[in-house]
Amino acid sequence: EIPRPVLPAGVRLFCGAGAAPCLTAQFVEAGLMLRPWHGAAGHAALSLRLPPLEDVLARSRHLLDGAVVNCSDVPGSPPMASWCLLIARRSGKGSAIRISLAELPESFANSSSVETHASVPVVSNSEIQVNLLDPEDARRKFPRPAQASVVALHVDARQGWLWVLFSTGRLEAWTLLAENAQQVGRWFVTWPGSQETAVPGFAPHSLCRLTMPSDGGGVLVLGKSSTSGSPALLRLAVGL
Repeated sequence: EIPRPVLPAGVRLFCGAGAAPCLTAQFVEAGLMLRPWHGAAGHAALSLRLPPLEDVLARSRHLLDGAVVNCSDVPGSPPMASWCLLIARRSGKGSAIRISLAELPESFANSSSVETHASVPVVSNSEIQVNLLDPEDARRKFPRPAQASVVALHVDARQGWLWVLFSTGRLEAWTLLAENAQQVGRWFVTWPGSQETAVPGFAPHSLCRLTMPSDGGGVLVLGKSSTSGSPALLRLAVGL
């Protein structure tokens, strides 16, 4: 748990597995402002600016996630840095999810010699086309109309996977650390909504993959009741 005064509302935390550094990300007019994260200290004197994100950040800021990965795990040309930032973001109202890869300066972890407001070089951009009219969504007829929308994204740093949650309860996993992104899993979730449940009309907002063996696996989904507005945290058992 991170105290709110340390991580203010609207600031996201992008981390990696193992010894990878953590970054805070905040939306600014030019795109994203990134800062090194120093644990409980929660502040840094220097910052890096990601080049402007040209799409709909103002309308769907929650539909963006990122993770720090080892650049050597990224296929393609030899990396010029040790750590890379992998960012996934929803692109407008269409079916595209944009994937960007940025190389982080070597001195970013300790911030002792990073130039303030230096640009983070984006080395690659790609897109994943998700299916908003999945036949299974239409068969289940939830919600009406059958066309789905993306409600949450999560980038798993340990596996380099992108998790996509749709309004219809469809959950997809895509591998990003490959020459071409590939779907590796798909599930259909029925949200609690009957009179026997304590979370009527559950509306999902965000998700997180549990990757540590001690966590027991699965996916956590944070949302709220569409009737009472009460927050709720659900755990999905997904097997891969």
